[in-house]
Amino acid sequence: MKTPVVLVVGPAGTGKSTASHILARRLRAAHLDKDAVTRRFVEAMLKSQGLPEGDRESRYYQDVCHPLEYDTLVATAVEVARAGCPVVMDAPFGVQLANVIWWRQFSTALAAIGAHPTVLLLSVPSDEWRTRVVARGAIRDTGKLANWQAFAGDLPTIAEGIPVVQVSNAGTRADLDARLAILAGDL
Repeated sequence: MKTPVVLVVGPAGTGKSTASHILARRLRAAHLDKDAVTRRFVEAMLKSQGLPEGDRESRYYQDVCHPLEYDTLVATAVEVARAGCPVVMDAPFGVQLANVIWWRQFSTALAAIGAHPTVLLLSVPSDEWRTRVVARGAIRDTGKLANWQAFAGDLPTIAEGIPVVQVSNAGTRADLDARLAILAGDL
C-alpha cells in the first residue's frame, strides 16, 4: 500500500486547519501546516525588507517568500513520506495546483518513494466564509478582509487533469469529522 500524502486546500477560512487535524489524527499522519512550518522565517524575511509581518501582497512576498514557503513544505513532506509516514499538508497551494506540470513533478517524486498524493478541496457556504475569516483574527488576513470582494472573487483554479476530492465543511465539526472518516478509509 502506498503512503498517502494529502494536500488539504481551499481559501482562507474554509477550515483547512480543522480538517487537516482531523484527517491527520484518523490517518496517524504527520500534520504539516504551512504557517507553522514557515511563519518564523517568512516574518524575518519580511522584516528584513521593512515590510509588515502580515504582508502577503507585496512583490517581495510573492516572488521570494511564497515560493520558498511551498518548497520548504513540500520538501519536508517528501522526507516524512520517504520514511513511510502518511502526511497531511495544510496550505492553499493555489499557485502550485494551477500548474499541471508542478502536479506531475510532485506526483512523480512521491511515486518514486512509494507515496501517492490526494488533493482535498474544502468548501464552505458563502454566508459562513467571511465570518470565519473575521473570527480567527489573523494578521495575515488583513488584506483579504480589507478587499473582501476582490479576494472572494479571485479564487485560484485547479488545473485540469489534477484529481480533486471535494469536501463540504458546512455544519458542525462532527459533520466534517464524519465526512473525513469516509475519506480516510479510502486513502
